[in-house]
Amino acid sequence: MAERAERDSQNRRSRTNGAFFNAGPSTAVGYGVPSWITGGSPAAQVLILLHELAHDLEAANMKIGDTSVADQTANNELVMQKCGSIINSLSGN
Repeated sequence: MAERAERDSQNRRSRTNGAFFNAGPSTAVGYGVPSWITGGSPAAQVLILLHELAHDLEAANMKIGDTSVADQTANNELVMQKCGSIINSLSGN
């Protein structure tokens, strides 16, 4: 448990320069992210939060750790499949 808490703390610190807070292309948000979702946007922030929440809750079919492009792509596609209507509502269109 202590190891996970330390790892999670390090991950949060390293992400302050990432797509949650900063503008950038969809590839900065992650693999398998629709091209209209750009870094720093409300849609990116919600997708990232839901993705991480799904890991924490050990949601069905989520690949643990996002250790490969294929795993991260599958996880982001799963989040879009299950929660896409919420994320799509933030498109600004």
